[in-house]
Amino acid sequence: MHSKLTVWNIRDIQGAFYQLSAGARALFTPDPYIERLVLERVRRIANHSETIIVMGEELTIGWIENNWESLSLFGGEDHYLILDAQKIKVDVEELLLSDRVDLTDKDVLFCFAKKSELYKKIIKKNAWQVFTVESPPFWKDGELLTMLCDEYKIRLSSEAHQYILQAVPGTIEDFSLLSSQLALLFPKAKEISKEEIRTVISPYKVDQFHLASLLAQRNRVGFLKEVLSLSLGFQMMEELFRMVQFHFLKLIDTSYTKGKTKLSKYDKEILIHSKLWKQEDLERVIFYFKELEIQAREKDPTIRNKLRAALLVNLIKM
Repeated sequence: MHSKLTVWNIRDIQGAFYQLSAGARALFTPDPYIERLVLERVRRIANHSETIIVMGEELTIGWIENNWESLSLFGGEDHYLILDAQKIKVDVEELLLSDRVDLTDKDVLFCFAKKSELYKKIIKKNAWQVFTVESPPFWKDGELLTMLCDEYKIRLSSEAHQYILQAVPGTIEDFSLLSSQLALLFPKAKEISKEEIRTVISPYKVDQFHLASLLAQRNRVGFLKEVLSLSLGFQMMEELFRMVQFHFLKLIDTSYTKGKTKLSKYDKEILIHSKLWKQEDLERVIFYFKELEIQAREKDPTIRNKLRAALLVNLIKM
């Protein structure tokens, strides 16, 4: 059974993992922070004598024969956690998908950070419980912050909540780190105020709409200079490049504005900027930023050099 869930369903994930008493399960999420949240919730409700962690690339046929095939004769209550399951070798994949290994009486969770061939075959075989949990969209940062505050058992005033949304990048990484920090700093606080938040953080949020608007005005040099000056981490770059694609898709098709009785400032900008571009140029921009998004997701260290090279090319053209 394959379930596609969002991070908002994290409580449902917790229960769904243990609807069955045992058996192989698979979890895919590209976000290590979501993976950690899910595993922490599973740990809370599971009744394991021990959790045995094995990295995917270290899982061998010999290990399976010694630990799973032999133990099936005696049973056992151990929980097995296979991390980076996308790195499992081909010969081990074939064994896991065959009938030679019976995992129905084992408590095994395979965690995938990428949709590998094994992951796809597991879904197709439909013999395991499989859970796909995608990262939350950037425009739901308020809901994400609320969820993580609940997770870390902290309560924010409405002013503190709004200040964080304005001051901190709306990624699960940044919100998770901040929430855990606040839980340590204010363990007995009934409600954390904006003033208390300001003692912990200073504004460092990236204005994605401003940057996308700069590029939409065909100000490539201004866009690239600002992005490079921010020294963004990989996750923040991934979010920004995804936002740029979203923005330029609107420039391609402005028909969504026709049904509106009153246009927002953003809608008016979209209509103005769409006239500055040919469709084939918009499509090239979207393709370019899709490649950058993938590089950022894979934490490719050459991505900044690619942006610097693009800036140099545009400066030469001036």
